[in-house]
Parts: sequence; structure tokens; C-alpha cells
Amino acid sequence: MEIRCKPSFDSIRALLRKREMTIDEIAHHYGCTVGTALDSIRLAIKFGHPIARYGERYAVPKVTPQVPFSAKRHRIKSDASGAYRFGVISDTHLGSKHERLDVCEALYDWFAAEGITHVLHGGNWIDGEKSFNRHELQDEAHGRQNQLRYMVERYPQRKGMTTLYVAGDDHEGWYNQSDGGDIGGDLERLAIEEGRNDLAYCGYVESFFTLEHARTGETSKLMLQHPGGGSAYALSYAPQKVVESFQPGEKPGVVIFGHWHKLEFANIRGIWSLQAGCVKDLDTFGRKKRLSYHVGGSILELRQGPRGEVHEATPRMRYYYDRSYYNGQFSLSGPIRKVRAPHGRGKN
Repeated sequence: MEIRCKPSFDSIRALLRKREMTIDEIAHHYGCTVGTALDSIRLAIKFGHPIARYGERYAVPKVTPQVPFSAKRHRIKSDASGAYRFGVISDTHLGSKHERLDVCEALYDWFAAEGITHVLHGGNWIDGEKSFNRHELQDEAHGRQNQLRYMVERYPQRKGMTTLYVAGDDHEGWYNQSDGGDIGGDLERLAIEEGRNDLAYCGYVESFFTLEHARTGETSKLMLQHPGGGSAYALSYAPQKVVESFQPGEKPGVVIFGHWHKLEFANIRGIWSLQAGCVKDLDTFGRKKRLSYHVGGSILELRQGPRGEVHEATPRMRYYYDRSYYNGQFSLSGPIRKVRAPHGRGKN
């Protein structure tokens, strides 16, 4: 067959969103060879376009694939006394001009100094792209693949530390909604391609982790969630409503919430509840909605009884200020520029 057209990535994606097709059907549609069509699909997948193969047919997935339970990433053992220590971070919104990479680095320095090996990230690790935030993105952070690469190149990395993360249904999730695919898995795959093995995708919107007492083998559940919805008039109201919505049998011992950009700790119906804060200065959206952003993160210390119950929890929170505080301006109207937090940038 004479090649009349080499299909573009966007064209293939649009075609396969309509229906599943074999490679022969794709080649016939574009009037190109099977080899050319196959090369185009492979390159599209390599560059982050959500195309999947189902037997002999290709399609853009219409449902975000869930992450199956894996003992390697979803089961965490305590020490001999039943103790756990986690770094907690959320809503880093990398790619936004309001990102706080200085705070990211300072938190990871703190985690490393405390010997933390597991960091739990509550989602919205990139800012995504919509019409209302497009003009507040870094120049190099426009488009799905550019945002993923921005994350892989800049997100903190420390020896011996793994970041377990969920994906939100907003921001990074906007790409799933508009294009299909698996944004959380795409990030992990790109990280591995670039030599990073410290980012582990654990679920879309939420993930349950099994906490196993090292001595007795008894277990409890920790839930990491990016719930959605807006903040309420009281800090604890939104977490309370989420906990009240749990179905019988799924109630965890601990739940960590991203999304609301708040730092807050409570015990709700016997569940330890931690809001993870954010690592982003107030943006135009937050200002218009009259929201408060709590910039910071936590170390969460848990102790598990021999029968598996999490009967003790201690949060250690660190709060940071608007970047103008570190610039010496004490004003939200100061220039948006990257600065170093007082703790300095750690070494990988």
C-alpha cells in the first residue's frame, strides 16, 4: 500500500475514542501501511497518549483502570512494637506558577532527617490544565506529557524513601476525564523510564493500605483519599461527612485527606482523620472563592495494638507561609518567583 498519510497522535486518539479498531482498520482509514500505523500508535503511547490494546483491537479507555492490590505497595508492616511513621504531603500542584517547590524540598529534608521511608501523597501532584488556570502555568508545563515530565524532573527524591500517591479526579484527573487513559500509571511509567523508582501509584481518588502488626500479624486499614468537593464553614465538617458516608465493612482505622488544602487532625467516629494541607500558595481560584490554603505537611506517628487496632496517633505538622514572607515583603502582591525555604534544598 502506498503511504498517503502518517497519522498524528491527536488524530489517532480522536479516532480510537469513537470505537475500537484493529491495526488493519487503522491503516486502511489513513491509507498507510500497517507498519506506519503501528509505529504511530507505539509513539503515541510512548509520549503519554492514552491508547490501550484489547486483544487485536486498539482503543482509548473509557474507564480509568483501578490499581489492583499489591503487597509491595499496599501492605505496610509496623516495627516490633506496632509503631508506624509516615511523611504526609498533598496538593503540590507542580506546574503552577504558585507551586512551592521550596516547601516540597524542605518537607522531604525533614522526612529524611527523621528516617521516614514511606511518604503518602494525597493527590493533585500536578496542576492540570483548564481554561481558568492555563495562564497561571509555568511556560514548560502546558500539556499532559509536559506536566508529567515536569513532575518527574522536579519532584523531590531522597534515598531510601518511597512516595505512595493517589490521583485526584480533578487537576491531573482532568486529563483522564477529557482524554481517557491512566494518568497515575503514566506518571509512574515515565518516572521509571527516567530512572526514578521512588514514585508508586496506588489508586485513583483513593487507596486502602493494610497496616500489619509485625509481631502478631493482625491488621487494620489506612485510607488515603482525594475526595473532591469544596471546603466547609468548619475545618472538620467535610471530613466528618466523608466518614459518615463509609459503607459497613469499609471503615478504616486511619484516613488521610487531600484536596481541601487544610492542615487539621481529629478523631471522628473512632477514625483518626488527618487533612494533609497543600504545597501551593493562594492562586486566583482560591482568592475568588475566599479559600484559605494551609501550606505545609506532616509526619504521622501511629501505634497499633496486638489485635490490629490503631489506638494511638500523633501528628507533627509543619506550616509555611506565603513565599513573600521569605522574600521579606509580607505581601501577597509580591512577584511569584522560586525561592528557597529556610531549611534549604536537600541533596538526592
